[in-house]
Amino acid sequence: MCGIAGIKLFNTAPTISLVERFERALYLQQHRGPDHQQVHQKAHAVFGHNRLSIIDLEQRSHQPFCDPTGRYMLVFNGEIYNFHALKNDLSAIGYQFTTHSDTEVLLYLLIEKGKAALEDLRGCFAFAFYDSETDYMLLARDRMGINPLLFSVQKDGVYFASELPLLLKTGIPFQVSQAALSAYFTYSYVPSRMTMIEQVQRLLPGHYVEVTGQQINLQAYWFPKDELAAPPTYSDGVKEVNETVTKAVLSQLEADVPLGTFLSGGVDSSIVTAIARREFDELQTFSIAFEGNQLLDEGPYAQRVATALGTKHHEIRLNETKVIGELEDVLASFDEPFADASAIAVYFLAQETAQHLKVSLSGDGADELFGGYNKHTAFLKAQRIPSWQRKALSPVLRFSSGHREGKFSNQLRKIGKMGELLRYDWPDQYQYLAAMVGLDVPDKLLKQPQPYKLELPKTTASLNDFLLLDQLMVLPGDMLKKVDVMSMRHSLEVRTPFMDKDVVKLANRLPSAWKNDRKTSKLILKEAFSDLLPDEVFKRPKHGFEVPLHQWLVTADLISKHPHWLNEDYLEEQNLFHPATIQQLFRQLTNSKSSTTAASAWAYIVFQHWYDRMTTLCQES
Repeated sequence: MCGIAGIKLFNTAPTISLVERFERALYLQQHRGPDHQQVHQKAHAVFGHNRLSIIDLEQRSHQPFCDPTGRYMLVFNGEIYNFHALKNDLSAIGYQFTTHSDTEVLLYLLIEKGKAALEDLRGCFAFAFYDSETDYMLLARDRMGINPLLFSVQKDGVYFASELPLLLKTGIPFQVSQAALSAYFTYSYVPSRMTMIEQVQRLLPGHYVEVTGQQINLQAYWFPKDELAAPPTYSDGVKEVNETVTKAVLSQLEADVPLGTFLSGGVDSSIVTAIARREFDELQTFSIAFEGNQLLDEGPYAQRVATALGTKHHEIRLNETKVIGELEDVLASFDEPFADASAIAVYFLAQETAQHLKVSLSGDGADELFGGYNKHTAFLKAQRIPSWQRKALSPVLRFSSGHREGKFSNQLRKIGKMGELLRYDWPDQYQYLAAMVGLDVPDKLLKQPQPYKLELPKTTASLNDFLLLDQLMVLPGDMLKKVDVMSMRHSLEVRTPFMDKDVVKLANRLPSAWKNDRKTSKLILKEAFSDLLPDEVFKRPKHGFEVPLHQWLVTADLISKHPHWLNEDYLEEQNLFHPATIQQLFRQLTNSKSSTTAASAWAYIVFQHWYDRMTTLCQES
């Protein structure tokens, strides 16, 4: 992965001061690509690039990349996994290549086909392409939202970047979006097209933006749901899943630098690792272990899988001292507020992996395709209960409370959540299960809450539609965002084979019953690879990548290091939060292990740390 940024002005050529501003701002994304950094101007456009060299490490593949005539320019973040086949096709019609990179292939494909080239691409990408003769710019993002791309339409032109601080540094006004703030304190991240800055939006997965002169055209080019029929029989489906996932993993193994895998010991990462292991004499694998917390510790599972597969395994052992010692740097990693606490563990996983590799594969995305989360099973169970029974059971179960830091207490927490779930009908059931902080939290904490309804397509109360919504919202907003932010913090590229377009399309064609029968999750995926891994991998219950958040927050006591975050005068000046409610929240954090309290407190800390950094950044500009 890399970092990209730029602007296409509507009417004028960029001034020297604007080019210099972009050169300075580009340093804010240096962690995304420390190997080379450059800004280039052409006609009405300025493009900048931070390179993390993965394929063709030579200077000839540096970006911004231009064709020999100088007419066209490209900045590209990502990997095109089928670039060899595309290169052969282009060579056959006369294109000549001077590099071994996928960047040059992408440029010539866009010159040849324009936006229609998007249909041919397999991979993860965010790019900007510019034709100086027609003053045409194309911004595009990959189908599932693996790579980020933000843009802002201003009076003078269209600005874009991989990360939010760069856009603020170039002069976009620092104005917090109240709608985004409300959504953040509901879901733990900013979903959909919004960002935390009022005048900046996210290019959605599977979308592109065309800018010709002053005309702007925003369109979708792909949707994950497939209307084709499912395989005729379950056994046919098993075979097709095996072949399609295997092909996706193999397609993502090319790199001119060392490559390994994340390995939690769960189904998804173990499948990816097992397939990759067959292609390498030695494969390095990496996992996280939590010292002193058996409930959350997946280290032993990962070690047993690594032993069975014969990988060179690295276990990163996290203890409270190590986490708290680097928590400020974890917070500084977020380009916008992001409060999924599992990102803390991914930070340390990426940090250690980057000491050995430049590229790692992960199993992210399989749960959203094959129904692997506990929430999917809970939803299916709730659907089996008649409406009149739900109303009777809900008040009985709702008052069961607990937290994640003990096995029995965690079961009580799940019972309480089921009681809450039974209060809702579809699609409000999805809204509730997606709200990782809480549906009622914005009303309690914020001065100007704006109830946020998810931008959801019309769906039915089925598991497959539930998974479709996860793919549209949770994957790009949370799971893939988390991996991108924390891996790029350490200049590590992470590839996600389950996000291959053929895997996604196949999974969405499969009947719900082949995925989750309320007792076993990811049924067909497990059976497709049952001969590749030890039985233990498929039989152990879903774990989840969770962290002892409450314990870490209480011990770290970040509020004492940043006392203005609770200062009433400061909060009144900020005019975003109710001071008394915020102060009460942190008193509760000390006296209660409630998951909602910990999630709300962490979301608040992440936001205020980000707000401090962005305020300083804008003042320096």
